[in-house]
Amino acid sequence: MSGSEPASVGPSGRELVRLERASASILWSAWADALGFVSELVDERLFHTRTKGRPLTDTFAWTRRVGGKFGVAIELPAGTYSDDTQLRLATSRAVSGDGFDVEAFARIELTVWPAYALGGGRASRAAAANMTKSGATWSTNFFPGWTKAGGNGAAMRIQPHVWAARDLQGDEYLTDVIRNSIVTHGHPRALVGAVLHALSLAHALAHGAAPSQRDWHGLLERAARAILAFDRDDELISYWRPRWESETYESLDVAWSATVDECRSALAACAPLVEAIGAFADPDRAQSAADAYIEAGRILGLSDKDTRGSGTATVVASMVLAAALPDNPRHAAVLASSILGTDTDTIATMVAAVVGAATATPAPDGIQDRKYLHDEADRLTRVGVGRAAPKFSYPDILRWTPPHSQLDVVGLVDGRPALAGLGWLTFTTEQSTVRESAWAWANTSFGPSVLIKHRTTLTELPAGNGPRVRRPQPVEARSAAVPTKQAASRPSEPQPALFDEIAVKSKPEASSRTVKSNASRDWPFGSSIDIDLILVWLQRNGFSDSAVGQALGRIARDGTLEQMATFAGAVRSSLQTRR
Repeated sequence: MSGSEPASVGPSGRELVRLERASASILWSAWADALGFVSELVDERLFHTRTKGRPLTDTFAWTRRVGGKFGVAIELPAGTYSDDTQLRLATSRAVSGDGFDVEAFARIELTVWPAYALGGGRASRAAAANMTKSGATWSTNFFPGWTKAGGNGAAMRIQPHVWAARDLQGDEYLTDVIRNSIVTHGHPRALVGAVLHALSLAHALAHGAAPSQRDWHGLLERAARAILAFDRDDELISYWRPRWESETYESLDVAWSATVDECRSALAACAPLVEAIGAFADPDRAQSAADAYIEAGRILGLSDKDTRGSGTATVVASMVLAAALPDNPRHAAVLASSILGTDTDTIATMVAAVVGAATATPAPDGIQDRKYLHDEADRLTRVGVGRAAPKFSYPDILRWTPPHSQLDVVGLVDGRPALAGLGWLTFTTEQSTVRESAWAWANTSFGPSVLIKHRTTLTELPAGNGPRVRRPQPVEARSAAVPTKQAASRPSEPQPALFDEIAVKSKPEASSRTVKSNASRDWPFGSSIDIDLILVWLQRNGFSDSAVGQALGRIARDGTLEQMATFAGAVRSSLQTRR
């Protein structure tokens, strides 16, 4: 599909095929996530409690304790997906025809997510908490232990970059995969794993076939070359990479190459087991196939405490399963979900995304938010083929106040319950409370349903944190009331539609760029001097001479000599990389 296709032209046969594959990919991945969520990192006793003896071959309602040891037990409806799909959808909303709005993902989506998270790794949660701090940016989210964050929390969410890619045979979408990944993870295992999974999914989406063992070499070679993405992005090369190398005392090039080699060795070690695992579809050989997968898991360390959530090991496991069961996403997901002690939901969701795309097999019933998932597949497909597609409308980041606790995420806007920065809430169940905290299921105005943590009595959200949508759901629509603490109402600003319909730019490279805001160049910070925020503002204004001069003057007047030196060095580095 040419990127120059007029926006008014309807979907072509090629686009419909791609949509069919993308829709199957997103739906199967959510179904597999819901399936594996039941068995994720549990022992036999807890697994039996959750399943009540039912076979884990389809989704069903079950009960999970949320809020920690002293939290509440909540029933999860059949098809409830975990943090894997939640963060995948957060990524999806930040992708449009203008590219990947990594600032909105990092500052808004990621900081709001913990309030409705079902699961979530340590690195993702630490990164989300750090992004609420003053001065944190997507490329400088250096939380304690960030260079050692090598889990699969990045790989599990990057599929939207592939579903929206203009050129599935090229590598430009990998720049966005890496931008997304480094917000939460800093170890090459997380980054290479995310890249390798993206390449596997792109292969399936482009060819209608899951990568076989014969394809692994080519995918690994492309993963090795993906290190070049760090040279294509100003902030990666100016801020993130130098900081990583200074903290680890390593060359990123060398570490990246070593990690790709690690994946190559792992795939080679598992290759002899692929044929045996592929027999899982045969009832008479299913147990021997499961035993072969268990052996692959032993080789990869999928059950070892230190490696079971590894960004490379779990991606390799999903590649082995996809090669073994390339025609049946259900069997691949069921097998991945059945091996207790492993990261079942993430392995299952990744292999189902690939095999679902390869086969375009219709997904089963029992998937939470099925229509929303399909709509996102349709929207991202339109982006990928260069047609007009809706764009999610986020609040102005310069007016955004990051929520400093999960309880700050839900509040009132003009008396209506809202999820900060994203949309309006309609509560559908009574709240379960522990002291001043409560949990309840709610529908959102923008599509998904969430089990949301909130204060037992809601208060007004800060100005600038309300959702940007014209038609909020009326208070009368709530089927389960939540007490509210009325504050003095403030006039509502004119608000755009939640998804603004836009004509997608025809340039093929647009999808791999970070979105640049068209915010006013008027100085937005008053007398406050925050170098990181000022640099973000300069980037959004293209580091124009007038913007740089204005910033320099303000820092000279209101800042310190140290801030002046830091600013000058950062601007010099950015301008040199833009030549």
